[in-house]
Amino acid sequence: MHATASSPALWLRAIRAPSLTATLMPAVATALLGTLLGWAIAPLTALFAGLGVLLVQIGVNLLNDVEDDNRGIDRPGRLGGSGVLQDGSLPPRALAQVAWAAFALGALCGLPALLREPALLGVVAIAALGAWGYSSGPGLKYRALGDLAVVLLCGPVLTVGFALAAFGQASWL
Repeated sequence: MHATASSPALWLRAIRAPSLTATLMPAVATALLGTLLGWAIAPLTALFAGLGVLLVQIGVNLLNDVEDDNRGIDRPGRLGGSGVLQDGSLPPRALAQVAWAAFALGALCGLPALLREPALLGVVAIAALGAWGYSSGPGLKYRALGDLAVVLLCGPVLTVGFALAAFGQASWL
């Protein structure tokens, strides 16, 4: 059975839903650590910040598929990417449009945290450069820097950023 372009199953495949744990788990771990340390959490801000980082990763995943396809890296029968471009399930333009919408919604979700904690601006700048530069721009992943970028962005950048967003501090540092 071939999924239609509006099929939720197809879009879950396109966004690579299982990979979203790369951003979700560090955010959850940071929330748990801050709570164990007795920090006062801003629950709605934390929820929106968590949703924001998930949306940014969705954007990165989708643009990565488009860029890999443009570079001839992901081809039918090869591992890598979601495969929705290679099997013709979705056109590159659709992935790019949804990616940019995810980035915009992610930014909107992060706005309450940024207004609450202006120090987040530096973290947001690093995250935005990393999201853009992973497979676009300098194409970090094509220069053997992709894994390092993911570790830094989903590790210290995300945890410090989420702690600032949810708790207004990251004093374990």
